[in-house]
Amino acid sequence: MKLIRESNLLTVRERVTRKVSHHVDPVEKRAVLSRINETAYYLYDHYRTGFFADASDISDEVIGETIGWPTRKVGKYRVELQKADLIRIIKIGSSNRAITKLIVGMDRVALSDAGLPDSIQDSAALRRIKKSLNINSPLDLVSNIKSIQQRYEEITDGKQL
Repeated sequence: MKLIRESNLLTVRERVTRKVSHHVDPVEKRAVLSRINETAYYLYDHYRTGFFADASDISDEVIGETIGWPTRKVGKYRVELQKADLIRIIKIGSSNRAITKLIVGMDRVALSDAGLPDSIQDSAALRRIKKSLNINSPLDLVSNIKSIQQRYEEITDGKQL
């Protein structure tokens, strides 16, 4: 998991499975396509790989202009992605000083919904913890939140896994 872009108005976080590629691995792609159709997947891939410099860049209008879709179509499929727990767009703060967080990916959304802090989600330690606890799905991640947090604290205190 990697912090892609952070400014004073927008935080974009997403799960990147490989350093050399932003493509979804085949196992994850099948899992995503089991939740949504191919048209929604195209929008999901845009959220996953797009460069967003400002919060307005993730508006339905701007994304529609970027990928050549009408605003209504972007809105329809964005809602489908949100219902499938593949993306979350969270606004924090008042309207003139709001920070928008874009969370992309099944794991990221599940962990965010369960309340796992971003500092843990963005760590190499999480990958080690997932491997040591044999965690392979978002459901496993959420059900092991307390163990993950405990192991993370052990690692950051200099203790071995």
